[in-house]
Amino acid sequence: MAWTFALRPRGASRWLHAALLPVWLTLWTAAEAAGLVLVYLLLRLLLALLGISPMPPSTISVSSLLFAGLFGLAWTVLWTWGGISTLRDLAWTLWGADRLRVDPASLELVKHAPPLSQKRLFPRDSILRVRLRDHARSLVLETTRGTELLTTLGTPAQREGLRARIPATLGLDESSALERELSGLPEGWDIDLDADSRTLLVGSRRWRRGQTRFLAAATAVLTLGFVASLRSPFGPGAAVLALLALLSGFGACWLRWGRSEWLVEDRLLVFRRRFGRRLLAEEVLPDAQLVVEAGDELYRLIASKDGRRRTIASGPGDGRSFVHLGRWLAHRSSLPLTLPPGLAAERRERG
Repeated sequence: MAWTFALRPRGASRWLHAALLPVWLTLWTAAEAAGLVLVYLLLRLLLALLGISPMPPSTISVSSLLFAGLFGLAWTVLWTWGGISTLRDLAWTLWGADRLRVDPASLELVKHAPPLSQKRLFPRDSILRVRLRDHARSLVLETTRGTELLTTLGTPAQREGLRARIPATLGLDESSALERELSGLPEGWDIDLDADSRTLLVGSRRWRRGQTRFLAAATAVLTLGFVASLRSPFGPGAAVLALLALLSGFGACWLRWGRSEWLVEDRLLVFRRRFGRRLLAEEVLPDAQLVVEAGDELYRLIASKDGRRRTIASGPGDGRSFVHLGRWLAHRSSLPLTLPPGLAAERRERG
């Protein structure tokens, strides 16, 4: 049977954020104004280069003005987006609500931060476990695509009750969770096949397409800026624009035609780096040991063999996406997997 539960902000700490809001808004407005001034100068310069308006008087070279304007444009876009996100999070912390609707087939989460709402749907087949995370006791889902934060609102007792009630409604159990976990990869990874129909583990093609488009657009803008700067004597600004255009273009080409991949076979992992059809590097690791390492801020999944260590994945987080990837690789390759003490103990408790 379906049911709905709403959680609202609790505790006095959220009002401390509200008290600091005027100071933050002052600093944000000042930085936003500085970025808009640079964008205005960039527009004036582009109009002058196109012959639409006279060149603004300045003792600074055109290339330096272009570089400053492009920097201001990037700064303003990022700063504006960050400011909007911060204001939205503040509204959610003070006056928001998280509404959960659960039935045997799915879990629906609606986050309401006045005046906006965001809805997410998690099908039952994608949900592995429901748990409480870290000292704040945040309610999270472990899914086949990674760990998803459900809510930090409400009281600890309310979130503890939901942790027990949600799996009961969805009909989750550890054996089915492990089966679903081993059948899918965490977010950020895809499966491919080589010419002999062998399994290849590769980075997410969707993510790479998005990164390629972004770098291609940045390369085009930087190249246009560099070409426009050649109307004045070559200076440091033009050199910086040329270097950034080259680096951005190289990154776009690598994302489009290059990649790193892992060949996964029984008792064997092979790391390859290729560009197009050309193989640039290869490292064979038979009977390797898979290890999830926990650092101060980063987790790493490593394939180790006779003193050789090759990083498969690394990044921040709570480590569970690396455990998920390690389990998937261990299941496909029949290689042993070693987990950090904390995650290993949690796995034993669940098992």
